[in-house]
Amino acid sequence: MGQAPVSKKIHIEARLSLWVERGLVEPTDTSIAAEIQFGLVESALRDCFLRRGGEDEERYVREVTRCLGAYVGARLPTESVATPE
Repeated sequence: MGQAPVSKKIHIEARLSLWVERGLVEPTDTSIAAEIQFGLVESALRDCFLRRGGEDEERYVREVTRCLGAYVGARLPTESVATPE
């Protein structure tokens, strides 16, 4: 299995670290969590567009959003979703 592109993984990992520091999500191994989250999105995109021609895009977006929300505990206020500086 390939690794996430470095810039995307670092961005996800930085955001997770910020949320952990703020107490918004449970402490986790942010490096592995970033890989898992990137993999989920990458897999959904591949399945949606390459295997199904994009016909179920809304369903894929909804399910990925639900999965990621459950993964981080769905406790994030809107302003916490901004990219860390």
